[in-house]
Amino acid sequence: MKTCTHCQQPKPLEDFRGSRSKCKACENARRMERYQANRENEIASMKQRNRAMYERRRDELIAKATAWNKANPDKRNAICKENMRRQREKLTDAYVRRMLAQSIGLRSAHIPQPMVAAQRELLKLKRYIRENSV
Repeated sequence: MKTCTHCQQPKPLEDFRGSRSKCKACENARRMERYQANRENEIASMKQRNRAMYERRRDELIAKATAWNKANPDKRNAICKENMRRQREKLTDAYVRRMLAQSIGLRSAHIPQPMVAAQRELLKLKRYIRENSV
């Protein structure tokens, strides 16, 4: 038996990591608190590192992706169809913008967000009516 220096409870030795003074439960709780507190900063720094890496290797990555697309047209087509299905199912901004752009003849980047939100609600209503009508 050993007493945790954090929770002050006596626990069996298997509840501790090696010769550490805090039990596994207290260490895990501390790690989780630290993770939650730094989560946004960690995500932001990870995105920044990824952006910097992409900028350094942009041409190489584009060439690699282009070569793969040409070598695997069937796989690429299947991936594109799956992505479109997922976007259609979730009614993502990209999907709704693309649908609006096709119907009104604008570029998707020029469609304002309130119009996208209104179109999404309209599509939800149409789905609801279609699914609940007999």
